[in-house]
Formats: sequence, structure tokens, C-alpha cells
Amino acid sequence: MFDIKQFFGRFTNEVKLSPALGTSLTNWLKLLFKNGFFSIRYIARVVFISLLSIVGVEFRIYEKFRLRKIIKDTEISEPPIFIIGHWRSGTTHLHNILIQDNKFGFISMLQATFPSSFITTNVFKKFLDFFLPEKRPMDNMKLGTLKPQEDELTMSNLSMYSFYNAFYFPRKMIEHFYRYVMFEGIKDGIQDKWMETYVNLLKKATYYMHGRRLILKNPSHTARIPVLLEMFPDAKFIFISRNPYVIYPSMVNFYDTAIKYFILQTISDEEIDKNLRLIYKMMMESYFEDKELIPEGNLIEVRFSELQRDPLDLVERIYGKLNIDGFQENEERFKAYIDSRKSYKKNKYILDEHSIKKIKNSWSSIIKKLDYNVPEDISEE
Repeated sequence: MFDIKQFFGRFTNEVKLSPALGTSLTNWLKLLFKNGFFSIRYIARVVFISLLSIVGVEFRIYEKFRLRKIIKDTEISEPPIFIIGHWRSGTTHLHNILIQDNKFGFISMLQATFPSSFITTNVFKKFLDFFLPEKRPMDNMKLGTLKPQEDELTMSNLSMYSFYNAFYFPRKMIEHFYRYVMFEGIKDGIQDKWMETYVNLLKKATYYMHGRRLILKNPSHTARIPVLLEMFPDAKFIFISRNPYVIYPSMVNFYDTAIKYFILQTISDEEIDKNLRLIYKMMMESYFEDKELIPEGNLIEVRFSELQRDPLDLVERIYGKLNIDGFQENEERFKAYIDSRKSYKKNKYILDEHSIKKIKNSWSSIIKKLDYNVPEDISEE
């Protein structure tokens, strides 16, 4: 006998984590047709996103015409501060601490998910409140509609030119990284279009945040330094690194607990493993090559271990190095947030000899440059 409640439960479990909930119909159809389509087993995800993209049409049109001139005329008066570093390096935790200084603005989960309709209606906020889990599945970090999110997610809901679209179409993962992170092998005009779209979304965030300076977290930007500097020559960068021997199992867990819930194509675990290792290598090599382009005084390099050991001291160093005013005025706010996270427990991973050998073979030069070793206790890294 057909059980509609059980069916609905399975259906919502299939789609509730998809970051493509707020994409436009045009963008969604382009993604489907340009990326080798989808596997039939994921039809529920495709149908749900397609329906939402249709429902959202009138809201997107209304917001576009109501705010188009306002957003166009909005000025980004201060260059953004970019938090960069590979995924699973502590970028989220650092971002959450720094935005306790309320002179900073950021892109919220609401804007990231519904970038074309989040200002003029609260319909999608209520919708997102319903579907969004309380915590991230890969690390139990708290989620919230108005909490900060990566602008890469925003870009994936605005255009085809985002690396995060590869999470729906993992067979194209390396191709997307080359094209839309490193901007290699692309047609003339695509990089300019990416830059135009990105500046526009930052203008919209600036308007929504009442002109506050934006502090943005996006691991993909680690390999986009030349492009970011072309748009914002005086941008400031915070690069955070973590022991690669921890990054690897953490990324595998990230894929198993999060990405698998919104992929639209079947792909073997072996292929994903190979892709993740290659992307880390390309991203870090790109950073080492391009970081010298950043003007003196606009880059600070920190470690996850410093963030764990004494986050308040680290924040003070960041403010000093990047010449940011206001640490003392916000010190109590930083302390309050840090104290609220004391009960948080990190994931624990097992690092076997096979994984250690794989990491060494794939990332030996990067490990040497970052000066890391195989940890005695992986839970401390």
C-alpha cells in the first residue's frame, strides 16, 4: 500500500541539503544541458529544484526591476577582506569569529541560496528555515538562515561559472576547477562575465548590509588571487592552512556526509578521491605562485592550530597585521563567541598507513612548503 507520508519523508531527505534551491530557471536548465545531464536515480532532486526555480520566477523578476538601479549605484567603498585556504582548514570558524565585529558585513545563507530574491520577500527565508538543518552534516557547525555562507554558493545560483556547480555534476569536477577557479581553457569573455556577476553580488550584499565592509570566506578564492586583485587591488587576505594529513580524511568525510546528498550524477568513490587530491594540489600550488602579487601588509598567513590554541590572540594579530581598527572595542564580543564554542567537539578520523602513503605521494611538495608532519595525534590537528 502506498504510504504518502513515507514517500514525502524520503523525498525531503533527498532534496533538503541541495544548495541549488534558489537558482534561476534559466541557469538551472543551462547547467542540466551543459554538464552531461543527470542520473535517473536522482530524479527527485532534479524535479524539486526545477519546481522551485519555476516558483521563484516572479519573485526574481520583481526584485531585479525594483532594485536594479539601486544595486548598480551602490558603491563598495572599502575593499573586501577575503578568508582563503582549502576546505576543512578552519575558514568557517575564523569567519564566524571575525563577523562578531559588527562593522563587517557578509553574505548570509539566505543570500547565498536565494541571491535574486532574498531582499524583497521573506517567503524564501521561511522556506529555508524549514529545510535547513540545524548543523552542517560534515562537522556539526551550526547553520542558520542569516548566518554567514560562502559567496561561491551564491555564484553557483547566479551563473554557470562557479566551481560549486561541479558538486552537482562531479564528473565535471576537474573541468570546472580549471575553467571557473583558475580560468583556464575558457572562451573569451567568460572571466569578464564572472567578474561582472561577482561584483554585482557584492554590491547587493553591501546594500543589504547597509554599506558595511564585507568580510568573505571562500576556499575557491585561494586560486583566484590575480582575478580578485584585478577587481580589488587593495583587498586584504587571510590565508589559513591545516595539516594536509587531516585535510584528506576531513575532505573524504565532507564528501560522504554532505556532497553526496546533492550530486546529480553517479561517480565512483575512487574517482572522487582522485579529484579531491588533485584539486588540493592545484589550489595550493596556485596560491604559492600568486601570493607574491598581494601588496605588502595585505596578507597574513595563519594556521588552524593557532586558531584552536588561542583564537583571541590570533584575531588580535590579524587586526594588527592587516591594519584593521577596532580589536579592543570588540574584544568582549570575540570572547563571548569563542566561549560559546568551547563545548564544540571536532570530528575524529583514523589515518591508516595506506592513506598516509597516498597523501605523501600526492602532496609531498606542499607538505614541505607548509612545514607539516604526520601528526602523532590526529585529533589535535
